[in-house]
Amino acid sequence: MSSGFIVPVDPSRLGVIIGKDGSNKRKLEQAFGVELSIDSERAVVTIRPGEGGTPYTVLKAKKALEAISLGFSVDDALLLADDAYDLEIVDLSEVSRNWEDLRRIKARIIRHGGAIQESSRGANGCQGCCGR
Repeated sequence: MSSGFIVPVDPSRLGVIIGKDGSNKRKLEQAFGVELSIDSERAVVTIRPGEGGTPYTVLKAKKALEAISLGFSVDDALLLADDAYDLEIVDLSEVSRNWEDLRRIKARIIRHGGAIQESSRGANGCQGCCGR
C-alpha cells in the first residue's frame, strides 16, 4: 500500500474523528473521497485518496482534520468539502507580547457567552474556535 499524507491530531479529539462505531470517520471519507487510517498510539491520521479522490481532496481532508483537532465539530469540518469554505488558523501568540496579552485577546474574541463569535456567525457565516 502506498504511503499517505500524515496529519498529527490532538489525542483528546481522536474519539470525535472516529465517532460512534466509526460514523464520523465514514462521513469524512465519503465527503472528501479519501481513506483514513487512524493510529491512536501516535495520534496521527494517514489520508490516502479513495475512490474518486484526488490529491486536492486529500488536502481538503487534511484541513478538516486540523479543524476537528482544534475543536471544531465534525459537521463544521465537513463544510470544508465545499470550495466555498476554507480554514484559516490564526496564531494569536504572534500578536501578543506575553501570556496576559494572549488571555486579554482571547477574552475579547470570545466575550461573555461567545457574543462576538455569535455576531460574526450571523453577519458573515464564519465559524470560530479559540483553542490552546
